[in-house]
Amino acid sequence: MSLLQNFVWFSFLCANLALTQRVDLTRNVNVGGTEVVNAVIGILRQSCLFDDNLLYLRRVAYVDSHDGRDPDTYTTGFKGGIWNIDEVDFNSTLDDPDLQKYRDAINKNLFIDWSGVTYSDLRRPLFSALATELFAISQSGKNGIPLTVETQSVLWSNNGNKSPNDFVKAVYELENGFPVRQNLDVAFLLDSSASMSKDDFNKAKEFVKSFVSGLDVNSGVARVAVVEYSTVVYPILGLDNNQNETTLIDSINNISYKPGGTHTYEAIKYVQENVFKVANGSRSNAAKVVVIVTDGRSDDNIATINAARDLRAQGVTIYAVGVGSLIDDRELSLVVSQPSCSHIQRVGNYSDLPSDSRTNLQLVTQSPVVLRPGTYTFDCGSDISANVLRTVSGKTIEISVDDGELAVFGSGSNAFLPGTAIYSFNETVTRTKPLNIYVRDGSQILLAVRNMSTGGCATQYHVKITDGNSLKMGSEFVCVEAGLISKCTQKDLSGSPFIHLGTPDPSLSSLCTGTDTFVASYPGFSDRYLSCNSGILFVVLCPAGQGYSITSFKCVDLNLLPTTQKPTTPAPTTVAATTAPVVTAAPTTPECTAGMTGFFPNQNDRYKICVAGRFQVAFCQQGYVFDINVDRTRCVKVVAASTAKPAPVTTVVPVQTNAPTNPAVTAPASNPCTPEHIQQGLFIFAYPQDNTKFIKCSTFPFTGTILDCEEHKYFSPSVGNCLYLDVVVNPTNQTFVTDFPNPCIKNYPGDVQYHPYPGNPYKFIQCDAFGDAFVKDCDLGEVWEQDILNCIPTGFKYETAPPLVG
Repeated sequence: MSLLQNFVWFSFLCANLALTQRVDLTRNVNVGGTEVVNAVIGILRQSCLFDDNLLYLRRVAYVDSHDGRDPDTYTTGFKGGIWNIDEVDFNSTLDDPDLQKYRDAINKNLFIDWSGVTYSDLRRPLFSALATELFAISQSGKNGIPLTVETQSVLWSNNGNKSPNDFVKAVYELENGFPVRQNLDVAFLLDSSASMSKDDFNKAKEFVKSFVSGLDVNSGVARVAVVEYSTVVYPILGLDNNQNETTLIDSINNISYKPGGTHTYEAIKYVQENVFKVANGSRSNAAKVVVIVTDGRSDDNIATINAARDLRAQGVTIYAVGVGSLIDDRELSLVVSQPSCSHIQRVGNYSDLPSDSRTNLQLVTQSPVVLRPGTYTFDCGSDISANVLRTVSGKTIEISVDDGELAVFGSGSNAFLPGTAIYSFNETVTRTKPLNIYVRDGSQILLAVRNMSTGGCATQYHVKITDGNSLKMGSEFVCVEAGLISKCTQKDLSGSPFIHLGTPDPSLSSLCTGTDTFVASYPGFSDRYLSCNSGILFVVLCPAGQGYSITSFKCVDLNLLPTTQKPTTPAPTTVAATTAPVVTAAPTTPECTAGMTGFFPNQNDRYKICVAGRFQVAFCQQGYVFDINVDRTRCVKVVAASTAKPAPVTTVVPVQTNAPTNPAVTAPASNPCTPEHIQQGLFIFAYPQDNTKFIKCSTFPFTGTILDCEEHKYFSPSVGNCLYLDVVVNPTNQTFVTDFPNPCIKNYPGDVQYHPYPGNPYKFIQCDAFGDAFVKDCDLGEVWEQDILNCIPTGFKYETAPPLVG
């Protein structure tokens, strides 16, 4: 890659890859809203700090302040926050000895020293929630926080002059006002073993019916399957049952009690092999969930644990409702999805099963769509949460939309579920600007896709996951490694098979200048397209079997191309001559006539040719040059001219500089522009004793010119071009650092590398693949950490993680 191309890459990265800093509104003061409350609940569930499922905490946020949207939530003098806890109740959580284990866990998991928290800190949603949960635990005693709406209303009303009915009415409003927004395929596994009575089994059926009534079955957003099991597996309903809510509940009513053993493993295996199959009604773009209702341990816990592991590996989230004292906690914790604390509900007996099942319903409807390599299509009304599973090696996630815009929020950590209130990165996807996420190490990544309130998409959007690096020009880029979000580097982009490194020379075309950003067809080829990004031009190759569509502005299957675009012959995989783009039809006033050619001063490896009224550039293949004195229409093969009289190279008195020298390269002692060198395609050579200059040969033997590198540059014989001598602060306005030597020259290994910036921890030096050095700034509030070659938050202590096992 030439220095010009390298500079183009660097400029493009600086202009287009400014990632949004991580946002966590749960720790900000005076904020509210449903997404903020859900983010708080998500953090606490993922941390497993508390023994209950936090449904009471979720309900109180709405009952007390409508999730912080009430205008008096943050009034002057009252600082209880979204959960409206008063100062006396808060103070009791600071020194209650029964709460010590929770305070210790909060410190360990959330890095919050509760002894140092003040009442005013409760203006931060996470702190207000913690105080409310701690106080509720202290008030509930050994029986724990109650599960049903009725019993929770009593607990709530005991804290002040409140009516239980107000709690019940507000909860009904909350839980009937937020419909399921993503497709959900859910299978219920009902244990009918002999350890329960017929009456117990009927209560389990009531639990499932109540659950189903909370799902949007009639619209088809939710599909329900039911399997009964004891010694034998009894399929009751498949996902393709096509029943509405009424007939579905009737079918559940008709399930008969069939006592026997507890062959949980066979029921799980049946679900994997039969229920979650496309042929049987399962959908690739739906969250897949299993809810097991059981009152005892399975007859073969090893087989059950293994069957559950295989089912989870297929992208299914498993929940369990354990009833009674015979439950094997260890077995259930290994059966359900992780973290197990938020996927298991334990109740004392079947009478204790919450009649409205809202505890489980809220958890299940928030389950993510689990994605593996493949292509998924979603309706724009689906605001999904997605878990992109870990892969053995790197993967690329491409999110595109057919119309309008989408917001994508992501996290490389499973410590929280991303959304509008908490995320590690946030990007907007448009019809002409998809999002590419390259996960270098294949690690797990969590995503949330939200439609825009204005200008949002109205039809469909797509998520495509492929193995390896498939970054495509014309997209927004995010790169992830070991859970860390970073800007994609030149190395990431150059490692993609879809980015053509033979970039059209941006100095030749007036079609892509300044702040221009567009994509356009590539003249003569349907297997590639042109991408102009902030005035920088790239060629992008479509995947195999696809071509660029001029109507949808992206690569599509060849059979979807417009008839006028379909290639009559296969497009070549390599081209000897690459031309610059034509973005629109020929201009009203052509700048040239068809077939007209022209040459470039000091560049005989290319020439100008007129196509569609505009000059474009064609490159000669190796061993050929464009010589207007020999042929004005094409490149000609280089031949030796043994009879030509040698033309001496003009020499000047060398100028001594402090530029680095390369002792491994011997400067030519005589004229290097020999016929042999020209035949080999060698036209550029170092100039003896002055590495701020170089020799450029012409196509005629022994004829050459001595040229000067630009200021602050030296000639590198190994690269064959002029590189920066000093550390570059801004290549556009040519500002440099001269206080210390260029570390990229001294330690140049032939690949991209990074160095600390001497005396300033908020900056670092990035070396490109040629030895140029550029000053880079960490994001606000971050410092450079050389051990991981990344910026980290100020005050954050980095420790090397233990190796992954299994």
